[in-house]
Amino acid sequence: MGISYYHKKEVVAKTYWWARVSRIMPVYLLALFLTIVFLYLQREKVDIIAAGLDIVLLQSWLTPYPIKLNSPGWSLSAEMFFYFSFPFILKAISQNKVSTSRLFIISIIIWLATQIVLSVALTMGYYTGFPSTSHDLIFYFPPSHFCSFLLGVSGGVWFIRNHTKISAKFSVAVLPISIGLLWFLLTYPYLIERYVGFKLAFSSSFLSPFFLIFIIALSVVKHNSINLLKARPLILLGEASYSIYILQLPIHQFYYRYFDGLRNNYPVVDFYCYLILLITLSICLFVFFEKRANIFLRYSLPDKFKGAKFWPAHLTKFGRK
Repeated sequence: MGISYYHKKEVVAKTYWWARVSRIMPVYLLALFLTIVFLYLQREKVDIIAAGLDIVLLQSWLTPYPIKLNSPGWSLSAEMFFYFSFPFILKAISQNKVSTSRLFIISIIIWLATQIVLSVALTMGYYTGFPSTSHDLIFYFPPSHFCSFLLGVSGGVWFIRNHTKISAKFSVAVLPISIGLLWFLLTYPYLIERYVGFKLAFSSSFLSPFFLIFIIALSVVKHNSINLLKARPLILLGEASYSIYILQLPIHQFYYRYFDGLRNNYPVVDFYCYLILLITLSICLFVFFEKRANIFLRYSLPDKFKGAKFWPAHLTKFGRK
């Protein structure tokens, strides 16, 4: 978001919000629909309140609904909160009300405050495990993850303004260090908790600064091995990654329920069969549904209703002309 919109002279909030809705909602609603269909076929009860909250992307704000239906959708609920705040953050940056360094400092302070609050909650007896209200508030509540978004925006703006000043040799050194640090944090979190003497909210934005360092270092490094990431198949995989993420649960449900005959006694092989199916279907959906639905909602639909009294005037700016 920070990189894509930094150079725009003006971002109309409602126009930006419509662009994000056009991008995420088609596949999101498809995944939710498939999840509900599966529950219906299994003759399981569908929670009407959960379905309503999922449709309007408010499930992460209320317990016990964040992962009641299509569980990966909780993060989209948090993202919509981030998208709502972004035009105001960008306006403050573009009008020089907040400098790059100040924005980054604010982001770090919010991240640190968030982690202190969450660590206290995990350590001092508030957390009662999963499922519980405390679990939902610590791991799914959108404000718990806002620091990640703010760090990402500040990192993107900083990168635009300073990437030419970063030494490629420096990034070559930082990249393997950041990879090793992330590997250690992801593999041995219990060692860190044992050392510091209290629990850390690893799943609630704790790793954000470390991922930010990794992403910036990766962006600056110029090496043939890094250039392989620009290969068209990998770009297509990246473009379809949202479908892969949001469809993982419904496809997993149908695969393990209705394709049992294709399974074998080797869990690893079985997992990769499912993964190949998930990636293949997601790429097909991206090409033939997600991409076209996004174009229709973002461009074609505003064109069709341009000038209509009931159509919001600000959305006509999306028209191709």
